[in-house]
Amino acid sequence: FRTFALGAAAVPAAIHGGYAMLSLIVAGSMMLSDGASRLNLSTKLVAIALIIVPQVDLALRFVPTDYATFREAAGILAFERIPQHSDPARWLRGEAYAKLGLVIVGIWLAPRGLLRNTLAALLVWAVAGTLVVISTGAAGLALVAPWRASIILVPVSTLVILARLGELSFGSSPFRRGMAVAGAVVILLALFVAGKEAVAKFKSYRDQGVPEYVEFLQRNYRPGDVYLTDPFNQKFWLDALSAQFVSWKTHPYLDREVLEWRRRVLLAREVFGDQGGKEPLNCAALGRLVRLYPVTHVLLENRDIPAGETCPPLEMVFSAGQAKIFRLDRMSL
Repeated sequence: FRTFALGAAAVPAAIHGGYAMLSLIVAGSMMLSDGASRLNLSTKLVAIALIIVPQVDLALRFVPTDYATFREAAGILAFERIPQHSDPARWLRGEAYAKLGLVIVGIWLAPRGLLRNTLAALLVWAVAGTLVVISTGAAGLALVAPWRASIILVPVSTLVILARLGELSFGSSPFRRGMAVAGAVVILLALFVAGKEAVAKFKSYRDQGVPEYVEFLQRNYRPGDVYLTDPFNQKFWLDALSAQFVSWKTHPYLDREVLEWRRRVLLAREVFGDQGGKEPLNCAALGRLVRLYPVTHVLLENRDIPAGETCPPLEMVFSAGQAKIFRLDRMSL
């Protein structure tokens, strides 16, 4: 069991670099615990390799171009692309403090030894890292997101608290029966909330549907076609399986390519306007963009080409509902 647990603790680091520190803390706690002697050396080495080797591989694959470029790219990813994950100002609210209180109670009630020590180490990492990000604005650490430790801390602390309530419930005294009822209510409430969220997520995916233009694109796509869409059309490349000039949803990780991604997003936003807008296409911005990049088609949804403006030569090849696809005549540019 200990061998399996150590492997399970190390695997997340091999899947996602953001979990490397969590794997290191949990696996390290296990290897330094009183029961570590029951783990053979080969098991420990495999766990260490699962944690360390993928991080070395990432470091070699994404060597910074230079310090300034790397720092700018990290800032773009952390505070523009995924601020909901990387910026504490977006999520540090009452719910976060409530979870912190729950974790502290869970650690206090946890049995002495490996479990309590591991939870305490994860809490120190999460709180200290969060404070550093808030005080310094360090984009690199924000991308690591020390608060990710909550995915372990909150559920495990909840289980510890419920287990303690269960211990108190054994017996015939009114107090113990009351604790049993309270514990059951908490469990049922948690199951209800989780089930409600799961059903809502399933319905949102089921009701999204596929745009009418997808069949046309799948039938007519040719190698070399590049579609310019509103950058906030984040389903195009999955639905249509066609090359998209840029999407807010996707981005590269090499620092200079992150800068290029941001440049493309800004150019596309000049063409289409702000997210959710339905203003006419900006022909001047489109002209600047197509002279810089080999775009072959333009997809308009809920928009029109403004009358009286000079747009690059566009030929409409598809129209259905609120969607229109135009082929760009690059020979006439």
